[in-house]
Amino acid sequence: EYPCKSMEDIEALLAIPYMRPHPDISRFLAERECVGQDALLVMGVGDGLCYPNDMLGTEYCSYLWASEPEVIRRMVATAAERIFSVVEEACRGGVDVLRIVGGEYATQLMGRRAWEELVAPYDGPLVEMIHSHGGIAHYHNHGNMQRFLEEIAALKIDSLDPIEQPPYGDIQMSEAASRIGDRVCLVGGLDDMEIL
Repeated sequence: EYPCKSMEDIEALLAIPYMRPHPDISRFLAERECVGQDALLVMGVGDGLCYPNDMLGTEYCSYLWASEPEVIRRMVATAAERIFSVVEEACRGGVDVLRIVGGEYATQLMGRRAWEELVAPYDGPLVEMIHSHGGIAHYHNHGNMQRFLEEIAALKIDSLDPIEQPPYGDIQMSEAASRIGDRVCLVGGLDDMEIL
């Protein structure tokens, strides 16, 4: 059951005083030290579009994007600003690989306008900031990516997963590689929904 079921719930949620958390990265740094060169340790972070989907559910969020888009814009802008500050602090502290999740809400459910207004303006600067600290920006986007592959690469991400082939996605690894493989490391191409 999602926390927000009405516009009143959303207003109440947004009215809660915000106290910025400070990421405790000591565990990340210790684990990275432990694995050394044997693994790549990654910190996961949801982007601004994750917030309304997590609080409202995908159905209600998509409905409001169609009927009351300003409330979704406000929720995403608020979340993206908060996420940026926390991730920047983590990067300054030594986190050097981040996996960004959330763009798939636009590519799979909400459409191109959502990508252009709710994802690209926030995820692009997030990637840029990660790079400014010498970090790697890994992007996660399930499902059909034919129509968005170049836009995802335009965020200047370093790597992308999971490149799902049919029937769960709509692109073969070879085609994805021919289109953006010179700019983005592609991870996946496996039947991860059934085998892994």
